[in-house]
Amino acid sequence: MRLAGYQPHYFPRLHYLQRTLSSDVFEISDYLQFVRKHDFVLPNGSHQRGKSYQAHTPIKLVNGVFSLVVPTKDNLSTIMETPVVYTPDWRQKHLASIRSGYGRASQFHTLFLEVEALLSQQYASLGELTIRTVLWSIVRVITDEPIAKFSLSAVNQLLSKTKHPFRLRKIVLASETGVPAQEGNPNQWIVELCRKLRVCEYVTGGSASSAYMDYNLFAHHKVDVIVQDWKCPSYRQQFPSCGFQPNLSALDLIFNEPLHVRQGILE
Repeated sequence: MRLAGYQPHYFPRLHYLQRTLSSDVFEISDYLQFVRKHDFVLPNGSHQRGKSYQAHTPIKLVNGVFSLVVPTKDNLSTIMETPVVYTPDWRQKHLASIRSGYGRASQFHTLFLEVEALLSQQYASLGELTIRTVLWSIVRVITDEPIAKFSLSAVNQLLSKTKHPFRLRKIVLASETGVPAQEGNPNQWIVELCRKLRVCEYVTGGSASSAYMDYNLFAHHKVDVIVQDWKCPSYRQQFPSCGFQPNLSALDLIFNEPLHVRQGILE
């Protein structure tokens, strides 16, 4: 059994989805602290600060890549305790940008109403909003079939019953595992999650692998660490004069390509 984990992101980027789908169990780290920016480790070992994408998602517009940003009250709280600011109301601007970028995309008229419905609600926290967008993104690379609501229980039921080409069979919230929130050493926390969820493999990204992964600790607990090695293949995008832009928001792939192509890109 293989585990992957991530903080919830606003309409996550494609590498996030690919890592999620390549695991048997996906853990959403909902009780970690919200940060707008964090350090990325570059291939040469140096560090660079950049967007965390917990409240951002990159889409493609006529002039190139554009970030949709969810405004929040940044009070050093967890993701589930960080309020979304709705005054002024940003949702219509996001929907207008999405419509501008993807209104002519092949799957837009089939799926835009779902995105509109997701954003029409007011969420008590950033975590509630972003978890819903993560679940929607997962569903729409699993199936085109209608789903009544994008709740965790509904999506888990869908994963257990729907034939699809990915490993993913279950999604859990870290806050519901019984494993206490991370304090200090992230390696020990991940190991405890692996033990609790009875998995023997853990998928991590290249940045985490370079920054803090303690391979000896995982080996001691008989957990194999797998470093994600996925490069975004090209697929159909809008505004070809801007060139192909890899690893954009899930919205980009989902609106631009039919289901079988989405699945092939993320396998």
